[in-house]
Amino acid sequence: MTAATEHGARVLRTSDVGRLAVGSRADFVLYRGNVEDGAFDMSRVIAVGKDGVLFVADGRWVGPEMP
Repeated sequence: MTAATEHGARVLRTSDVGRLAVGSRADFVLYRGNVEDGAFDMSRVIAVGKDGVLFVADGRWVGPEMP
């Protein structure tokens, strides 16, 4: 987990990513299984969040209305 968060933030030289804290940005994808096993499959996406807003939960769109 550290390699994917703190080290990436260090490379970007920013303090509002790479940690779980109030005021930090929250962009993430929770994916069932190993992402390196086969092609990307939307049915394996559990949740997606961007800028602190949850867009997908339990594999279903819950974000703002799409145009």
